[in-house]
Amino acid sequence: MTNFIKQGFLRNVMVLGSGTALAQLLAFLVMPVVTRLYSPAELGVLQIFLLALLLMMPFSHLGYHAAIPLQTSKVRVINLIGLSFGIVLLFGCISGLVLYFYGAILFSALDAPEIGGYWYLFVIALMAGGVYETLTSLAVKEYRFGDIAKSRINQSLVYAAGRVGFGFLALGAFGLILSVVAGQFAGIYRFLKIISAEYRKELGSLNRKMMITLAGRYRKFALFNTPSSIIGVFSHWFPTAYVAWQFGSETTGHVSLAFFILVAPMALVGGSVEKGFYAEICQLGKSRGKEVNRLMMKIVKYMLLLMVVPIAVIMLWGEPLFAFIFGQQWAVSGEYASIICIMVIFYLCTTPMVTGLVNFIEQQEIQLYFDSLNLVLVLALAWFSVSVDASVKQFLLYYALISIAIYASQFVVVYVRYRKIVMNGA
Repeated sequence: MTNFIKQGFLRNVMVLGSGTALAQLLAFLVMPVVTRLYSPAELGVLQIFLLALLLMMPFSHLGYHAAIPLQTSKVRVINLIGLSFGIVLLFGCISGLVLYFYGAILFSALDAPEIGGYWYLFVIALMAGGVYETLTSLAVKEYRFGDIAKSRINQSLVYAAGRVGFGFLALGAFGLILSVVAGQFAGIYRFLKIISAEYRKELGSLNRKMMITLAGRYRKFALFNTPSSIIGVFSHWFPTAYVAWQFGSETTGHVSLAFFILVAPMALVGGSVEKGFYAEICQLGKSRGKEVNRLMMKIVKYMLLLMVVPIAVIMLWGEPLFAFIFGQQWAVSGEYASIICIMVIFYLCTTPMVTGLVNFIEQQEIQLYFDSLNLVLVLALAWFSVSVDASVKQFLLYYALISIAIYASQFVVVYVRYRKIVMNGA
């Protein structure tokens, strides 16, 4: 363990993870207040807004930001940033036009027509999120994990303050959505300082010809990562969309709390590990494949040891725990959490490494294949659940089992492919 701590990877993950943990702690601490200021239906509207935002986010930058850590030239880095920002602006304008005319109709299909009236907030949050993702990749490239951690804390502070403050003002779902928008902007300023400090001279090297060249060179990031991200987000948050469709906004609010407590930290911790792992293996390079392999196996082992106890607690005492912390009306959320919590271990032990490796060896088509397979399976699950009139608990159990199978199988396939390309020099 001492030798492992000395590695740059673990230092980076600990810095990023501590910021992520603190940000999540802030969000967790205000939840007992939030659940008393807002109704389950209002929290359900927020969850639908976040789901739509996550589904559209990959289009806002087309995944080109993931190529930034691979670069050795600052000129290429700044032009990749310029390319991503240009795509963000273009897609933001297109989204604004579509939502202005058809927003209410689109969100009515998800039983949340009021979001259509906030179309401008959706577009602002979408563009801010695209800029943030791009600048986060720059911070990963520069090993500025402390800045990423601080940006997440700032976002969580603004988000938490907004939800509580707007809740006391009785702004309802509008206040929840407004707090999301404010939180999206909270971390951007710190990252812009990196460009000012490290890339000021290269700003004059921005040119359309190089951006077009880079767009062609890394087209696989756009062609495969973009649909893969969209499918992955949809599959990941599919339970919320299905519950909203079949059971209404109140049940959606209960399910969303369970996912907030489990899946949101899972995604944040997994993202921290993935960014640290990706930065480290980009520095090591393909010529040091055995070191990458050892690092990956250690991550799997320590993720497993880290998650066993908290997952066991939620499985055994989820319902009374949620009732005590959030109020009796949220006890059912604890039941839902106890059903889906086992998939958290499989996610954290596989997905961060899979994401890093497919970009490292530029085999994004593998990720797209598994995400497409997952989409087919969850759509089949929706058809099956409707056919047999499955309860919420039954549906969540089926979803968790499908997710576990996908996480495990894609890790095996990507790892075998990695060994063939890097370890064996094929």
